[in-house]
Amino acid sequence: MESFLFSCPTEVLFGKKVLRKVGRVLHVRGVRKVLLAAGRGSARKNGAYARVAASLEKFGIERVELWGVRPNPAWGGVVQGLELIDREPVEAILAVGGGSVMDT
Repeated sequence: MESFLFSCPTEVLFGKKVLRKVGRVLHVRGVRKVLLAAGRGSARKNGAYARVAASLEKFGIERVELWGVRPNPAWGGVVQGLELIDREPVEAILAVGGGSVMDT
């Protein structure tokens, strides 16, 4: 086996008050485009999507959106995200929602 370095940096920002900070956090890290993954609509209904979108726009961060992530996500949802990334390369993945969105 050849030697290698594996790095998997993950940050979890949790809570209502952090949603407006997402753009700044990504901007500081040099991120210019994200894949925003969300569920079937609760992020829109509860206002989380609007706050995150406004924060990203404030810092000039583009987004590609993957909606429809289901509870206990299956491989098909992951493939959808990968296909989006193939068409529109991103520098980060931003899960807006709960555990299933983060799992995907």
